[in-house]
Amino acid sequence: MKSPKILPMMAAAILVPFLSALPASEEEPFPRATPESQELDSSALDELVRIVRGFVDEGEIAGAELLMIKNRKTVLHEAIGWKDAEDKIPMVRGTIFNIRSMSKPVTGTMAQMLIDEGKLALSDPVSDHLDFFGSGKATAIEVGHLLTHRSGFPMSCINVPLTEYADLAAVARQAAGVGPEFTPDSRFRYSDAGSDCLGAVVEAVGGSPLSELFESRIFAPLRMTDTYTKVKADDPRVDRTSSNHTGTKGTWLRYWKPGDEPFYPFAMGSQSVYCTPVDYARFLALWMDEGMAGGKRLLSGKAIERGLEPVSLMNYPTRYEGLDVYYARMWMLYIDPEVKPDEQLEAFGHGGSDGTYAVAFPGRDLMVLFFTQSRGMTVLPTFERAVDALVLNPDPKKAAAITARIPPDELRPYLGLYRAEGQQLYRAIVIQNGKLAAEIPGSQVLALESTKEKDCWQLELQPEQKLRFERSGDGKITGLQTSGPVVNEKLVRFEPAADLPSMDELMKKHLAAHGTEKLDDLGAFRLSGKFNIEARKLEGRLDDLYRGRWCRKMVTTFEGLGEQRLAIQGEKVWNASLMQKPQQLSGILAEQARLGSLGSLIGDWRDDYREVRILYRLDLFDRETYVVRTVPHVGPASTKYIDTETGLLLGEDRITLLPGVGMMGALVVYKDYRDVEGVKIPFLWESKFEHPLIGTVSLQYEKAETNLDLPEGAFALEEKK
Repeated sequence: MKSPKILPMMAAAILVPFLSALPASEEEPFPRATPESQELDSSALDELVRIVRGFVDEGEIAGAELLMIKNRKTVLHEAIGWKDAEDKIPMVRGTIFNIRSMSKPVTGTMAQMLIDEGKLALSDPVSDHLDFFGSGKATAIEVGHLLTHRSGFPMSCINVPLTEYADLAAVARQAAGVGPEFTPDSRFRYSDAGSDCLGAVVEAVGGSPLSELFESRIFAPLRMTDTYTKVKADDPRVDRTSSNHTGTKGTWLRYWKPGDEPFYPFAMGSQSVYCTPVDYARFLALWMDEGMAGGKRLLSGKAIERGLEPVSLMNYPTRYEGLDVYYARMWMLYIDPEVKPDEQLEAFGHGGSDGTYAVAFPGRDLMVLFFTQSRGMTVLPTFERAVDALVLNPDPKKAAAITARIPPDELRPYLGLYRAEGQQLYRAIVIQNGKLAAEIPGSQVLALESTKEKDCWQLELQPEQKLRFERSGDGKITGLQTSGPVVNEKLVRFEPAADLPSMDELMKKHLAAHGTEKLDDLGAFRLSGKFNIEARKLEGRLDDLYRGRWCRKMVTTFEGLGEQRLAIQGEKVWNASLMQKPQQLSGILAEQARLGSLGSLIGDWRDDYREVRILYRLDLFDRETYVVRTVPHVGPASTKYIDTETGLLLGEDRITLLPGVGMMGALVVYKDYRDVEGVKIPFLWESKFEHPLIGTVSLQYEKAETNLDLPEGAFALEEKK
């Protein structure tokens, strides 16, 4: 392993006095460093805390616990923000987090123990241990393929709530039935399904449920007393467990809190471990110490070598300078490609999709843990940049630039619309969250950061992808050239053509085509039908109740699973999902619910958006359409397509925030227009999401009922108690 780099020796960081102390335990695993023993610059650690506090202050995360351990001494341990953003419960040190995919290294460790004992081998066909792998498409999958995400399985095969599965073996059985989507070991694809199958193998070989194996073989020997795999109502640690939030900057929706039904009915190979940062540091230390813990050997040296052997180069960005990211056997590795092979491993670690992150630098005897419960956060690149510039490779200039904001006046010259010759859709350069960003309609909005080169920017999450802006002789931006591993294209800046109709003319035609002025004449009306989520094999019925533009209650019933409800009353929006009691939505979630309802789609968009522009004409959906850019008050723009002849809305490209998933692009197509007492309503809505786990979601209305006599409160959705 690479030798440690020399770092300045300074006094310990001063802790914020109001933060609660670490809970008492039988043994202090990583005692506080004294000023004399501290080897990291205290001012640099203070700056790292300031940056993380800025994440909370700017609404980029709900809260966080930050832990840094150097030479097995705690040099930084802070709790910042909220453990529960809705009830305003402060984050405290010693909080227990749902660490999601950071459970995978635990599953991998258990597999390595069984390999050490000769009960399991990387080359074993999975069918040797799970007989339902013995037929069908999954027969070629080996244990080693599961450990390295090279099995060919998709991200997930789960299509019903976890409570519908008897145990982890049932989850694996379903994955075996789906089978791999490419030849095992031919390439890398990160897969929860494969990890859950590995967990089922470990259960079968180990002879006990995964939760018991984890506890007896890993958690207990490492004295990870604040770590478990299932939240039980009578467990005294429940109150120390953080609520889970999902969303994006400024919009954090709580989707689980202590006291709710357990999130996981059984332990899984891909996720399900709950843990404190201190306990996970104990687990990292096991691997840093070559498999030794408390004077006892838990893993062989060969197991450590197997687990930390680079296998697949990942298309995964890191802001640790000069390092590439590989996947090993349930660990992510940070590799320095410029040194000898036996010195290349700089760090190893893993992250979790609810916002947890841990990385260990063995050569430096350093561990960095950053735990949040903010699913959908995008601050990790900034956090890594900060650790790199403040701790790993101290550089005052780089450190100063981490949170520096370029003044809006310097960004405005780049803003505008860009389009490549022959390209149907445009690109937009916009300001998002105070940063320059590239907006791809129906796909995503990508934050940019400046480079040392004038007029050259790079993707924040993938710095290899560059955008070089071009100027005319008088200094005005005229276009841009993209280059890098994602796309290489030349785009020209454009303005809407002069021969397009005015927005007054277009909206008049649009409203007349839909008969929007007759919407109130329908009184309270119901649209009922069915829906289908093809990729998840989910279908059910829906009951969509409207009155006017801004009164709606939609109930979708998933066959055999339960109901999901949405209610809109003017500016207020309420939602209740299969796993969540009714709660009021705000920010992007509330606005996209309102803008996605029938009242907005067939209404005057100038009333609902802060900006509406006709950009150009385009042949789409087998006819000529107007391309209209609509920018909401909150969140990313959508692009709508209107039939130039009829004025009907044919479709739109959206970027939607999906709770638990994140921002997701989708093309929504509106078909099967029917006349309901003078109002033209699309009875078929097809949403084609970019994410393969969602795919196409179709909503088919079958019946319309108007002027209903409804009881009082028919549109109400009660507030969560």
